[in-house]
Amino acid sequence: WQGIELGGVLVRDRDGHATLHGLQAKWLWSPSRDEGCNAASSVGVVHPRHPTHNTLALTLIGTCATPWGALHANLGALRMPERHWATAWGFAVERAFGPVTVHAEAFGQRGSAPTFQTGARWEWAPQWQVDGSIGRQQGRTLLSAGIRRGF
Repeated sequence: WQGIELGGVLVRDRDGHATLHGLQAKWLWSPSRDEGCNAASSVGVVHPRHPTHNTLALTLIGTCATPWGALHANLGALRMPERHWATAWGFAVERAFGPVTVHAEAFGQRGSAPTFQTGARWEWAPQWQVDGSIGRQQGRTLLSAGIRRGF
């Protein structure tokens, strides 16, 4: 199980009153480093509360760590409930302050406005993390909370 991370997320659109929950598995192709780059891939599924159709996400992930923080770039594909595929992208920067890591990110998919958000992650026990974010997309406020277990 080394190099595998399992995660779950709960997302709430405060303006549209929509709730999503999802699961993700991530595989590190190369070990994480304090300085240098590594690659990973992930597969995940997001399920809205209403209607009851899932979105499948396949993602390639590149990360470069530096003494001041880490940069992430993602490129992926989403299998939408309407049965078509859409390209997805993401960029993030993060910096650790002891057990807490703060981040800012932008992500989106083809045909939709990008989402911008910021948040923090806390490693409360070895290999266990919880996180929270607040973001904006086209004037809507999004809140998210997640938990992750690394192996």
